[in-house]
Amino acid sequence: MKKLIQTMALILAVVSMPALANAKKATKEVTYQVSLDCQDCVNKVMKNIPYEKGVKDVKVSLEKQEVTVVFLEDKNCPMNLKNSIEKL
Repeated sequence: MKKLIQTMALILAVVSMPALANAKKATKEVTYQVSLDCQDCVNKVMKNIPYEKGVKDVKVSLEKQEVTVVFLEDKNCPMNLKNSIEKL
């Protein structure tokens, strides 16, 4: 009986670990209004911003003049990402 309880506790611990790991990785989506002149500007953003710390997804709209970034809140912040986009 004691081994059964220990086994159940071990299984419960293993099953709950991914949930705890994902809880720490909260993502945030931010949209920036930017001045994009051409497709080369879009390509430059799409090529560089995904390599910023914690960035999970980038969407660029030349028509709307917007850059949307999804990132991990514990790895980066909106101001750093804004500065990175402005430098490009």
